[in-house]
Amino acid sequence: MKRLLFGADGFIGSSLHADVRVSRRDLDLTDYQAVQAFLTRHKPTHIISAASKHGSFKEMQSGHHKFLRENFLIDSNILEAASKCQVSNVSIISSISGLPESDKQSSEKMISMGPVADSNFGYNFSKYAAAQLVKSYQMDGFENFNCLLLGNVYGYNAKFIHNTNVVATLIKRMHEAMQLNEDLELYGNGLDARCFTHLVDIGNLIEKIVKSENKLLQPIIISESKAHTVRELAESISVSMNFKNRIKFLGIDQTSYTVKKIINTQLMEVVGAYKFIDLSEGIDQTVKCYLDAPDGKKL
Repeated sequence: MKRLLFGADGFIGSSLHADVRVSRRDLDLTDYQAVQAFLTRHKPTHIISAASKHGSFKEMQSGHHKFLRENFLIDSNILEAASKCQVSNVSIISSISGLPESDKQSSEKMISMGPVADSNFGYNFSKYAAAQLVKSYQMDGFENFNCLLLGNVYGYNAKFIHNTNVVATLIKRMHEAMQLNEDLELYGNGLDARCFTHLVDIGNLIEKIVKSENKLLQPIIISESKAHTVRELAESISVSMNFKNRIKFLGIDQTSYTVKKIINTQLMEVVGAYKFIDLSEGIDQTVKCYLDAPDGKKL
């Protein structure tokens, strides 16, 4: 097995193992000829692609066509070049952002049940398109091509960036409030809930999937199934950080909130029994890494 990883220096890619690690500065994945030449030269047997155009919420809301176009080019170029270069196994890492808006539990069956959310439409639709691209290649005989849908991921690494994910944002904002000896003010009522998966678990589970070489003819969600509220996250971070001031939710009187849970039954069938890192333990690790990092690395 010779494993090649695209997006190697990104938030997800940094947690994955590979023989050949490829970052944005090494190769322009929107250039099909360059991608095919790269695969011809390196001759991988397995490809994992964690490459994606991502950005802050504000960036994704003001550049829908850019996120859709670039992500579609990246995924389609990798899949087409892999098919031409006879790569036996390809995993495209996508996101549950590609699933439709729903108040029901998220599962792989939802991928074709409705439109994606208009919020961040370009990015969301590119994640939906990734799953459909993989399916089209599977239908043409490339059954070892697969699509992995990630839920909300947290954890510390070099790409721990403000406004990238809710845990990173809460840690950074709480640290800033602590330095200023101020209360922390947060939007909403704190009752919105999501399933959060530690970056280490993501790496471990993708490793198990790639090694199994199972034919995954449907997208598979990689995520913890237990949901936690934003209030629980903030309180857990405050304990780990020893934050003494108050946490104020500015929409405390709001009655509306969303709870999005994930069914990961299909994942468990593929990898077997797996114990996820407990949220409080994962938060402790993430906060410790953040506080121990030099000030210049606290992005």
